[in-house]
Amino acid sequence: MNRVKQLVPLLVAALWVGFYAYRDYHFAPATTARLTADGWTLAASSANYVWPWHPWTLVRTPVTTLWFMRFHQAKRISPGVISVPELRVVYNYGPIESEENLSIYDLRNSRQTVVPPGTSAANIDLTQLKWFRPEPGTPGEHLMNYVRAKLATSPPTTGQ
Repeated sequence: MNRVKQLVPLLVAALWVGFYAYRDYHFAPATTARLTADGWTLAASSANYVWPWHPWTLVRTPVTTLWFMRFHQAKRISPGVISVPELRVVYNYGPIESEENLSIYDLRNSRQTVVPPGTSAANIDLTQLKWFRPEPGTPGEHLMNYVRAKLATSPPTTGQ
């Protein structure tokens, strides 16, 4: 009986570690399955966030940020400029946060910007937007490359 009492704290600790490790490593597959069933396509991911309170992340960093697009809703605003609904889902070892935007990609000048969701492509003045160029190797560059690759196989519609 004394031996069982000694094993209870170890069992509780093992269950705690197992629960959090499972949650950390299953965020990306579970979120991807749920959102692709809802019409989103995974465009980029990031796994560069180690959490010291989850020491297993030092060994293998889990995916903590996912970017999804609805390329079937992409619109060509002008030659080389495409608007695409984009969803960013973040899990930083706490509550899952998500943000949906309309991203605009200027493929000729390798730059991009974001406007609030619900903004009509017809109402966008490209000269008034704050553009940025994604750094090499960043998710922004991966998203730009994803849009370029998708254009080769499924061109977007024109207009609103």
